[in-house]
Amino acid sequence: MEKNVLHRCPCNGRTFTSDEWSEWVRTHPCSEVVHQHGEFGFNIHGVCMTPRVCVDWKNSVCRVIITTAKSDNGRWDFGGSTYFWDRCASCPTFFVEDTAKGFDSEKKAIVAGLDWAKKNCQQVLDDIAFRGGIPDDDEEEDKSPTRGVSVLPKLNEAMLRINQFKSLYNPQQLELFT
Repeated sequence: MEKNVLHRCPCNGRTFTSDEWSEWVRTHPCSEVVHQHGEFGFNIHGVCMTPRVCVDWKNSVCRVIITTAKSDNGRWDFGGSTYFWDRCASCPTFFVEDTAKGFDSEKKAIVAGLDWAKKNCQQVLDDIAFRGGIPDDDEEEDKSPTRGVSVLPKLNEAMLRINQFKSLYNPQQLELFT
């Protein structure tokens, strides 16, 4: 009889039926490392539990964290968290199973992560401009237009820093002393 697979671990290829998966989830924490590649430990879902933190920058209303991890096949992935005033976004750093996906260098993964962060920041800037400085028109709370406008310098500072990090990690930049 053929095994009816419910879940497959991308790191080690282990497959689970519904009953096996229920048992695994019940008896193992989701943070348990099931596959180790150098410094990078991955859980059963292929999420790196020990990513390398490459960028960690913040000001009073913004924060950008970009992490990376390398899979056995040499491919890199990025993950991260962004906090821009009243919005946050996050994505984990995954195990890259398919050699056509991910990035061939850590720098390229970091730059892709910074592009993701820049897009998130730009969305907040666009929303503030669209709403005339008010972050969310639906809320009952009294919010003056200056509230959104007052964070513009901090958001612009975040955009500037993201661009600086992108220049620093530019994979096309020559490295004379590595």
